[in-house]
Amino acid sequence: MKNFIKKVGVYVGAHKIISAIISIAVIIEVIALATGAGNPTIPTYTLTAARLGTISKTVSGTGQVEGQSQVNVTPQGSGGQVTAINVAPGQMVRQGQTLVTLNDQTALSSLDQAQANMASAQANYDKVVEGLTPEEIAADQATVTNATQSLVAELISAYTQTNNLIRTSIDPMFTNPTTAPLFNLSFLDTNGNLVTFTSNDPVLVVQINRERSQLNTLLPTWESDVASLSLQTSTSSPDLTSHVNLALNDLQYVANFLNDLSNAVYGISAQYTKYASNISSYKSTVASALQTIDSQISSVTSSNQSLTTAQVNYNVNTAPPTNASVQSAQASLISAQASLQSAQIAYDDTRITAPFSGQVGDINVQVGDVVSGSTAVATIVTTQKIADISLNEVDAATVHVGDRALLTFNALPNVTIPAYVSEMSLVGTVSSGVVDYDVKLALATSTANFADILRSSGQGSGQAGMGRTFPRAAGGFSTGAAGFSSTTIATFEQNAQKNLTQALTEIKPGMSVTATITTQSDSNVVLVPSSAVKSNPGGRGSYVQTLPDTTTAGTVTTKATPQNVPVTTGITNGTETEITSGLSAGDLIVTQGSSAGSATISAAAAAVSRGGFGGGRAFFGG
Repeated sequence: MKNFIKKVGVYVGAHKIISAIISIAVIIEVIALATGAGNPTIPTYTLTAARLGTISKTVSGTGQVEGQSQVNVTPQGSGGQVTAINVAPGQMVRQGQTLVTLNDQTALSSLDQAQANMASAQANYDKVVEGLTPEEIAADQATVTNATQSLVAELISAYTQTNNLIRTSIDPMFTNPTTAPLFNLSFLDTNGNLVTFTSNDPVLVVQINRERSQLNTLLPTWESDVASLSLQTSTSSPDLTSHVNLALNDLQYVANFLNDLSNAVYGISAQYTKYASNISSYKSTVASALQTIDSQISSVTSSNQSLTTAQVNYNVNTAPPTNASVQSAQASLISAQASLQSAQIAYDDTRITAPFSGQVGDINVQVGDVVSGSTAVATIVTTQKIADISLNEVDAATVHVGDRALLTFNALPNVTIPAYVSEMSLVGTVSSGVVDYDVKLALATSTANFADILRSSGQGSGQAGMGRTFPRAAGGFSTGAAGFSSTTIATFEQNAQKNLTQALTEIKPGMSVTATITTQSDSNVVLVPSSAVKSNPGGRGSYVQTLPDTTTAGTVTTKATPQNVPVTTGITNGTETEITSGLSAGDLIVTQGSSAGSATISAAAAAVSRGGFGGGRAFFGG
């Protein structure tokens, strides 16, 4: 002991800094243990209720207000062959009116197919989610019942035909077939003489005698089993497995017996050529018997498979849907919806329409011409103000003609104008390796349906939108109208029209403009904070967390373990995420939580608690 203390003293003297650090660590740990600061803590979570609301996805771009009054009209799709000119130069046209028609046969065929696929996917989704109708369940039940009856009938027929075949066709080839069967092909010739054929294989004869004797036990047992069967009319099928196995085993035994018997008949000596017709008759009888047995085996097997299939279909169709089946059906439905939307756009693109109201200047094509997506088929002269912006290729891919937007102007900070996408360039411009696309937006000249534009942009009814109050002071619109709380939509639009007209006069060609375009918007959907949505490892789906037995939103301290709930997500705007399945409005989810803590004891403190430095060997040697 004295030697150990001496070694400690030597070590401390030689390692003063290290010893001081260890001492401080020990003191801190001892204080923590004494005060309970290192005790485990109970986790705290913040819960938020999923809500119903409107969510929009937007993209932004910058550009200038155009000064031209004449605008070239180009196809929105890839183009095609002109089949009709629907207007004439000088004619006044309204927004959306068809100017030129392109060949639509291929697009129409694709649209019809997409509509059919959509209907099929919707029907499949409804079937998965809602299950079968009572009529469909009854039909499945009838299929099971009919298959059961058919199998029972085949089992009875298999025994009956086999028994009759043995008694009437095969037993005449034996003496004493039901007691001590002996293979014996005998008959009286035309002179009344008894003729008996002898097989060349006496060992085979012994075997078929034994097999025929065994049938005297097999057939009565089979008969008893068949007697226990009755035609079933109940919904659920009885278990016929044992009956099927017995029938197939017995049929196979009889088939083997007949094969041996056939070999014996074919082995009759050639010395009986005088009676070739008699021998041929025996061969034909055995061959026919074999064919009958093979047919029975096939019929029983087929009927049994039909019943199995019918029962499996009934069980699957009447079982509650699984999450996997619902998600699969939903994925197919979403895919069909996307395909239908693409097909509809392709068909709509065969109608080249006026992007806004005005007068037709020129028609630059004739029937039969083939045009591309960049061909100027016509020009429109208008007083419509146009904003020309650029979007990168990622954002441009999400924008479509007709999408709504809100415009702001550097020179007019108090003005915000609604607009819609009137034209999109199909050919990008490459600059420094970045591809941009020109997008033209027609500024609104009327506040008709203006409230819908606000809602789609997340500005109305208190929805999260583009981060500013809309509209603002003079030159824009009345600030009190954005929430739709103190005035009707109709009154709001009447008041806003006056301000809109004034604002349009302030907007000059060449002004810088920023457009925020709503590319997607869903209303009355379940929304949750985006921070609450987590991804499974490998990107295999998403989930949120809930706390069992928790009914109030807010901060909760509990030892309960959060539960992962799989969800399917829709639109996200960065702040909120749409949940298309897995949650309902009002469900409480975890948006923030603190992990449970525990006291962490350092190596020094652990050494103190053990009464030393772990034996001291690492520091002091042996």
